[in-house]
Amino acid sequence: MEVGVVLDILWPLDRIARLAQAADEHGFDQVWLSDHPLGRDPFLTVLHLAPQLRRARLGIGTINPSARHPAVLAASAASVNHFTGGRFWLGIGSSITPLLRPIGLEITGQLSRCREAVLIIRQLLEHGRSSLAGDVFTTRDARLVFEEIGPLPVLVGTSGGPGMLRISGEVAHGIIIPAGNRSFYEYAISGFREAYDAVGRTDPVRIVLNGNIAVADDSATALAAIQPLVADSIAHRAENAYSLQHMGVTLAQATAWRADPASLPAAVVREAAIAGTPEECVDGLSRFATWGITQLAIRFPEEETIRAVGTRVLPKLQEWLSGVSVDRPPGGATQPSTCRSDGRS
Repeated sequence: MEVGVVLDILWPLDRIARLAQAADEHGFDQVWLSDHPLGRDPFLTVLHLAPQLRRARLGIGTINPSARHPAVLAASAASVNHFTGGRFWLGIGSSITPLLRPIGLEITGQLSRCREAVLIIRQLLEHGRSSLAGDVFTTRDARLVFEEIGPLPVLVGTSGGPGMLRISGEVAHGIIIPAGNRSFYEYAISGFREAYDAVGRTDPVRIVLNGNIAVADDSATALAAIQPLVADSIAHRAENAYSLQHMGVTLAQATAWRADPASLPAAVVREAAIAGTPEECVDGLSRFATWGITQLAIRFPEEETIRAVGTRVLPKLQEWLSGVSVDRPPGGATQPSTCRSDGRS
């Protein structure tokens, strides 16, 4: 089980760098950047961060192949992976599609677009050339014309649509999913794995959950702090019918919880997020691991959250990990530390 952070590409650069350094210094496994088609370039931002981090991997999660041709994405990813010493992961998704309308892009065929994009990117990274006659993208013996190329994890971000889960299992190295509950996680992971198994794949699976965490000296304080974030996150899922359907949550419930976070049941909070004492947080992370999640990416954390998790939770998590065998390979203040999970991706 790994723990990472997701930082907003629209934040000031000095804030991004400060939080990335804090995550690296406190033992986090990965620093992810969100993407915006008219925001700061995420590849250049990764290159800016890389020399400042000693061990943490870097990733972009997720980037829309409608804004950049997959062959161009492959060239950028290969370049960044080389300059970061092989520490880069790439996430592909369609979540920012509405943000492309101001530049005249109306996107259709999302499933074919994502599937073909991942195939082209992987062909170029793993073999240096690509030929694909797709419904959206076509390559004819396209070649990367530099030597510093090599395979790297390419994941797909999905809110739980069955088509996206299927194509992810067929062609991607894993999925990035939003916060939900156990029912939603099991549905999403099983949908990915069914397609993964159907094509006879045996390579490592990476399941990244973008979620919330709150650490406090008592569970009640942590739960109270994180309830509004979880309520907002669940309401945000209302944009995707599959998310609520497989969570067993109605739109009316999601709307009511957003209006009154205190009414959100503790049982729902504990399945959607990690909250409590350091020991309870480790229990929550271990529970996520047994459900098949390989990384919790803490979404848009404040620095105190990173510090609290790094000093109070991660050491205990390492103790737990040293005493168990996980069958899915990865790729103290009294006030709680929290983070959001409802931003751009």
